[in-house]
Amino acid sequence: RMIQELKKKKVDAERERLKDEASRAEEQRRNEIKQKRLEKEARRVEKQRKIEAERRKLEGETRLADEQKKNEIERKQLEKESRRFEKLRKIEAERRKLLEKEALQAKERRKSIELERMKLQEEE
Repeated sequence: RMIQELKKKKVDAERERLKDEASRAEEQRRNEIKQKRLEKEARRVEKQRKIEAERRKLEGETRLADEQKKNEIERKQLEKESRRFEKLRKIEAERRKLLEKEALQAKERRKSIELERMKLQEEE
């Protein structure tokens, strides 16, 4: 009877040990699954971060290119306006010169007329 009890205790102890081992194995399996899930999520997050960084980089480059294009257009527009104003300034200077020349000629004519009038008065 004692032998049977010892055998039963031994069997119970073996059963308990196997249960514990199975429990630990199950726990380890669950932990491995969790670990794989976490690693997969970490890879997904890292991939997403890289994609986002690349997108921001491309947006920045695009924004920079757009800004440069806009600046180039503005520069060309300013150069065009500058040339136009320079032409207008030259035309205005030429016009002023002509007016001064005409004024001088008119003055000369008046002088000439005045001299002619004085000669005529002297002759009378």
